[in-house]
Amino acid sequence: MMSELECKKCATCCLKTPCIFAQVNHNMNSNSETFCPELIWVAEDQYECMLIRNDSVAREVLLGNGCDDPEKKHLKPTFDCGEIVKEYFPEADDDEIGYILWNETGFPEFWEIPRDGWTASQCLRTELQRLKEKVENAKV
Repeated sequence: MMSELECKKCATCCLKTPCIFAQVNHNMNSNSETFCPELIWVAEDQYECMLIRNDSVAREVLLGNGCDDPEKKHLKPTFDCGEIVKEYFPEADDDEIGYILWNETGFPEFWEIPRDGWTASQCLRTELQRLKEKVENAKV
């Protein structure tokens, strides 16, 4: 049985908003009205994304959490930024976590994609790792 978030190759997400890979690789933006050149029509209401087909990173990011139809966003798993900060700074209290997120990372929306990762959680982890190394080097 197909889950509600399983990719049905309908391209609804791609046609509404080009993915981050299309934006970076084809100089598009999230409001582009241009059709992504990586999206190939294969049959009635069926598309194939050449990025997903040919790039393992794109496949993992784009299909890792299932369907990206904006109308199904509420069904997708989320992540807790505070818990991720605790992975890198286990002794941090709530005030320190807030400081780290707001002042030392791109939280909540200013990520360095693709430099630091392709998703918000990947970027957050990259930035926290950098901060952790900076803090540890300052202690030496």
